[in-house]
Amino acid sequence: MKEILDCKNHSEKILSELQRQIKKAHVTPSLAIILAGEDPASKIYVTRKKTVALEIGAKAEVFEYPSGVDQRIIEEKIKDLNKNKEIHGIMIQLPLPKNFDTKKLTQLIAKGKDVDGLRSWREGTATSDAVMEILRAAKVPLKNRIAVVVGRSRLVGKPVAYFLRKGGARVFVCHSKTPDLASKTKKADILVSAVGKPHLIRENMVKEGAVVVDVGEAKVQGKIVGDVDYEIVKNKASFVTPVPGGVGPTTVALLLQRLTEKALSGNF
Repeated sequence: MKEILDCKNHSEKILSELQRQIKKAHVTPSLAIILAGEDPASKIYVTRKKTVALEIGAKAEVFEYPSGVDQRIIEEKIKDLNKNKEIHGIMIQLPLPKNFDTKKLTQLIAKGKDVDGLRSWREGTATSDAVMEILRAAKVPLKNRIAVVVGRSRLVGKPVAYFLRKGGARVFVCHSKTPDLASKTKKADILVSAVGKPHLIRENMVKEGAVVVDVGEAKVQGKIVGDVDYEIVKNKASFVTPVPGGVGPTTVALLLQRLTEKALSGNF
């Protein structure tokens, strides 16, 4: 595998440019993050976003709720944040506990403050934008290429498939329980996996020279791993994004890019 893009370095370039814009504009982009439940991974992701926001001169305020809280309390908080002119963006850390109506809560976020793109996946989410940005920066052609997306979520699978089609790729969408998944994935010139199942994608499932984007994250024996068996697959693919250090940092950078654009334009 030849490294055609250092994702972490690329995300740092985006963040450096955002820092420059914020400093020049004398504006502090402000992000409100709703965090409900006790999921350790969600807490780690929120801390990461808050830390990076501070590093570029933005700020992120976390509103944390226990899993047993009445959903109406969160609904009222979102409504208050929508009205708050000092808040430029609102996001809900997913997944929410099963007792919450995720769609209802995300639809409550004002369109102008929906920096994570959760209201309408056809407009792109921060994560799907990250996948497409990696492909763009790595100069991966899309037209007439076969692309396979493993995962059908509104956050990743659906929007990624949509934008790959818009780019001219022939797209096939699968999931972790698709019968004979390997027969589909090994036809892919571009393979995107967003399931969260450790090492689902193995060497025999990947076409020689394919581009593989790993969006999945899971913890195995205290270590974060992706959907792709990276150490094996990297010898067969032309490019594989690592986990951690691939899609994750790019997603955070593009989330903060959306936030900064709204703060600087006043369009929120």
